Formats: sequence, C-alpha cells, structure tokens
Amino acid sequence: MKVIKGKHRIVFVLSWLGIVVKFPIVKWQLRWCFNATRKYLGNPRQLRIFILNWKIIGRDFFFAGIMDNWREFVFYIKTRHPFCEPTYFSFFGLLNIQRKAIPVPFDDSEFRKKCVDVMDRHIQRDNHHFEGTKNFSFRNGQLMMVDYGSPKTQGVIRDWGEKLMDNFHSNETPPLKK
Repeated sequence: MKVIKGKHRIVFVLSWLGIVVKFPIVKWQLRWCFNATRKYLGNPRQLRIFILNWKIIGRDFFFAGIMDNWREFVFYIKTRHPFCEPTYFSFFGLLNIQRKAIPVPFDDSEFRKKCVDVMDRHIQRDNHHFEGTKNFSFRNGQLMMVDYGSPKTQGVIRDWGEKLMDNFHSNETPPLKK
C-alpha cells in the first residue's frame, strides 16, 4: 500500500481494489495551533492578532482537509465532469473513496507548457495544481484530474476541463518522463 501525504490530506492507495482513500490531516493542524498559541502567550498584542487571524482564517485552515474532501465529492456528484476521476463516496469529508488514478507519464515542464498553450494566462487562476503532473491521471487516452477539492480548481475545470481533455490525446502527448 502506497501512502501519499499532501498539505491537507493523506491518501492511501489500495491498488488491489482499484481505489484510493483520502483522509483529512488534522493532527498537524492542532499541533500548529497549540505551538502558535504558546509562542504568543508572553506577548498579549501578538496573541490578540493571532486570535483575530484564527477567527478569520483559522477555521478554514483547521477544517481544510475535511472541506476539500467534501467539496470534491459534491462537485463530482453534481457535475459528473469527464475531466475528474470519480469520487465514489464521502463520509462527510472525513474520508473519501476515489478511483485509483493511472499516473501521467509526461515530463512536468512539457506538461505545464502544453497547459499554458491551452489556457494561456488563465492557468494563473490555479497555479498550484498545474505546476506538474501529480494532480492528474491519464485514462483511455484522456487527461483527468485527481485533486479537485478547491473552489479555484473547480472553476478551472468548469471553464477549461474539456479544452484540456481535447488537447491531451494519447497520440499527441508531451515527452515521457525519463
């Protein structure tokens, strides 16, 4: 079993079942909150700023993995977009079950160039997901996306998903990884 750790989620690849199971990462976020609070205890002004920031962005940060899982599931169920690897099940964002992706065998820099050719400046709407091939799969000669829990990513999929699929065919792929 392969384990892949991201910023907000950890993924267990169950190859023999043809699925991946995604869990939110919460422990690290709790540790971050505890350490940050402890760091500012001696400085009341900094502690107030930290608490204010926690109220503004902390909940999103703390629940980011859960929210990403849930948004990914809801987006797939609502749209059934052909650019997305199917998310079969979610238990309220605490666990997602998704079809196992077939890794994209393309060179990252050539892949990004091709994405820029298709999307032009619009790639900047979600630069993180298009920096390489790790968020994509290639199935039946079509490019597909694996990680689409972010609202920015979902907007890009709505606007550019089919155009990207049309421009990545098995007979016109960028150079393979070496």
